Amino acid sequence: MHNINFLKKRQVTLTKVERQDKKWLRYSLAIFSLVFVAFLGIIAVKIALGFRANQLAADQQRLKKMITDDEAVEVAFLIFANKLEVITEIFQTRSNKQAAIRYFDSLFSSEVFIKDMTFEQDGQILALNLVSSDVFVLEEVFNSLQTTQLQEEYKTVSKSNIRRSDDGSYALQLTVTLKGYDQR
Repeated sequence: MHNINFLKKRQVTLTKVERQDKKWLRYSLAIFSLVFVAFLGIIAVKIALGFRANQLAADQQRLKKMITDDEAVEVAFLIFANKLEVITEIFQTRSNKQAAIRYFDSLFSSEVFIKDMTFEQDGQILALNLVSSDVFVLEEVFNSLQTTQLQEEYKTVSKSNIRRSDDGSYALQLTVTLKGYDQR
């Protein structure tokens, strides 16, 4: 009798399928491990980026607070700088005015004196009231005022209100516009 073993064939087929299943199991475990490691990596990156974002937000809030805390100091500094600028302009105009008075005082002879003076800050206009002892001294004043050096030194120079007093002296109003001042 011949012996037919139907189970042997089945067992061979099962071992072949088992080997193939084991092979697929290894592949699927490798792929699962890779996916799991990638998932863990993504979670780690997300946590690190979240931590960095929180740190940047805290730094931003700290810097905003520093800026707002220093705002009063900055405003005080700007006010101080503006005051210094205004004071500089005032001293500049005063020095221009004083230089002009000295110049005109030295320009005329001792027989001419500056009776009074007014100064208009806005237009930088200096008005001098001059008094001369006689008409000949007044003529010297007119000649002194015609020099090109004087016209180069000042924007405008004008004479007005010439009058003679009872004692024979002459009065003259000299109006001068100063140079070197920038109006804003």
